[in-house]
Amino acid sequence: MAAGLIIMKDLNSLSKEELIKLVALQQEQLRVAEERAEKERIIAEKAQRTAEIKEQSHLKFAHGVIFMAQNLKEVNGNYLAQVEDFLSYADDDESRKAIRVLYDMIAHSLNTIAAASGQIAGFFAHGNEAMKSGETSEQAYENATRSLEELKKVRSFSNNIKGVARFSAAISKAAEALSSTTNLTVESQQKISSIVRASAPSTDQIKQTHRGRVNNISKLPEAAPVVASETSAVCDKCGEPLSGWEVLIADLKTGVTQLEAGFRQQNTYKLGFCQKCGRVEVFMDPDQDHPLFPDRLISTKTILSFNQAMCIGIPLERALRQFEKDAELGSNTGSYSLYDYQRFYLKPLFKAIEKTVQNRAVLVCDETPFDCLQDQGRGKIPAAGVEPKAKTNYVVAVTTADGAPQPATLYYYSPTRSAENIGKILSDYSFKTLVTDGYSGYKTIIKNRNLGKAETEQVRHQSCLVHLRRELLKVVLPSDLYKQLLDKSEEYVTQELQKQLLANTDGMKLHTALKAINAVFRIEAEKNAGLLNPEQARKAQAELIKYLDQMMLEASKGLVTQKGTTWVKTRNVPAAKPCVYYLNAREDFTTFLGSSEIPPCTNKVERAIRGVTILRKNSLHKHSANYMEAMCMALSIDATLRENGIDPFKWLQKYSQALFKHMTAKGLSQVWKETGQRKNKFSIRLPEKLEETDKKINKYLPEKLAEDFDMQPWLDSIFRA
Repeated sequence: MAAGLIIMKDLNSLSKEELIKLVALQQEQLRVAEERAEKERIIAEKAQRTAEIKEQSHLKFAHGVIFMAQNLKEVNGNYLAQVEDFLSYADDDESRKAIRVLYDMIAHSLNTIAAASGQIAGFFAHGNEAMKSGETSEQAYENATRSLEELKKVRSFSNNIKGVARFSAAISKAAEALSSTTNLTVESQQKISSIVRASAPSTDQIKQTHRGRVNNISKLPEAAPVVASETSAVCDKCGEPLSGWEVLIADLKTGVTQLEAGFRQQNTYKLGFCQKCGRVEVFMDPDQDHPLFPDRLISTKTILSFNQAMCIGIPLERALRQFEKDAELGSNTGSYSLYDYQRFYLKPLFKAIEKTVQNRAVLVCDETPFDCLQDQGRGKIPAAGVEPKAKTNYVVAVTTADGAPQPATLYYYSPTRSAENIGKILSDYSFKTLVTDGYSGYKTIIKNRNLGKAETEQVRHQSCLVHLRRELLKVVLPSDLYKQLLDKSEEYVTQELQKQLLANTDGMKLHTALKAINAVFRIEAEKNAGLLNPEQARKAQAELIKYLDQMMLEASKGLVTQKGTTWVKTRNVPAAKPCVYYLNAREDFTTFLGSSEIPPCTNKVERAIRGVTILRKNSLHKHSANYMEAMCMALSIDATLRENGIDPFKWLQKYSQALFKHMTAKGLSQVWKETGQRKNKFSIRLPEKLEETDKKINKYLPEKLAEDFDMQPWLDSIFRA
């Protein structure tokens, strides 16, 4: 009653105009409410009619999937069976819409399932009838197979690789139980298994690769103590007795002395002068340290230690700065000395090794990015200026094939990755076969080299099978879904895989192709280990490549098309990408079958560039092209020595001492000849400090002093000719 009185009191207090507005508002609200009720009634009747004409199974499926996509926070339960059931009868608009919702949720909520979404469609679709999805599902497919790096983000990449092997073995077992006439996929599975069994070595042929911990120190040869050699009193050139003995005393600033705590070490060398031929001889103990040049202070052992550290990927900036501070050297003296060592000591050796590799019949080549600031228009630019060449620069690696005699690895700096620049690097090589990855620039290089040549004289190209295998792994690499399948009973797994084999799905075709490639590498390993005759190995591999080709052609049907000379995708599904990759290099995958010396992959050169990638990560960049080239020469010599089982530091120490003695003796001989005086020092002339005319006539340039150094004994010691 009180509330009514208040309302009445409030209404009585309103003016006539306010009462009219209030009544109009209430009428409008009633009208809107009636319209809303009518619309809801119409919607309800329409929904009822729709429900009456739809089958209950489709409604249950669609509503269930939408509910699961909206409410599921984590993936639990047997998803495999659910997805298989869902895909079996999705033939109306609402069901297909539900599938798109499901895949959108999978792609954006869990990386593991997103990486496998394309695989689900490939394995559980019949033939080439892949799952019909909307635009968002296609995006999920694209994201699922973007790169192998994304797949490595899955919780356990190594377990997935093991899962591929388990899954492949399960497919092989399922195929063995079917008739070989079922389809081409089943026949290929059985034939590949047969080839592998026939090529497998017997148990008594298998070499033991690891014996565990062995105590054999008493059997190792004992090294004799180092004793200073006596000084020869005879000229090496003419045999005359030496006279006028002098000493050369060098005070070295060193970071590797064992004499005392400090950075100074005094070294004394003996000089002998031949009166007959005017030659000076320099005598040193075998392990004695020395400066880079007679008028320098930094010891060669110290610079050599910095050079070796760089070659194994250790950043030198802080170490060099600390050494310069402790040894009271000028700014950048350490880095300049390292550069001088690489260009004057290592360059002649690099050129000599390069000549031995240039005539090799088979070479393997690859490249990796490495920034050079000046060629990118960054860093300290010289007064003359430098024209920027590219945003990304590269180190190109060229190696001999696996198992080749006298192995070698050489690195080169390339401002860009263009076929023109890499072609210039390879122009001095007369190889017959080049093994590379799928980069199109190498095809251009080979095409240009073969212009105007007879077919028998043309250079051949082997495209890397490992890179093809990577493309296949991006599609068939199993996720947690397939781990769940493998956790089922053996009978259940065999039955399910037999269904897929009978349906001849794209997934089974690609798994069969992967199996063929794996078998090729298994036989290659047995050949390299001496367990299989090379001719027998190539014969078996030729059969495997035939089945690989059949499977890739089968998987390509309906997925790719040819435009001009290039194959492209016609459908945006995971299986299409490896098919395009294969067809665009189809003929180049079989070149290795023509010779046991040609490897089927680029594993050798990829191992070689691994060290460069570590150095790139730690050092980030080089300042100029000159420093890039010096770095490449150092890396080349280090890699080649290691390939031939040689300790780089000890070998380079002996080599550097021999070259130092040669340059010092030659320089002092020239001073004696020009002045008539017996000197014990002379000044090296650096080329950048001389005019162009002086460079041609100056006898004291390091390259002039080193040009007649006999490199052959040192090459023989590397390659043990």
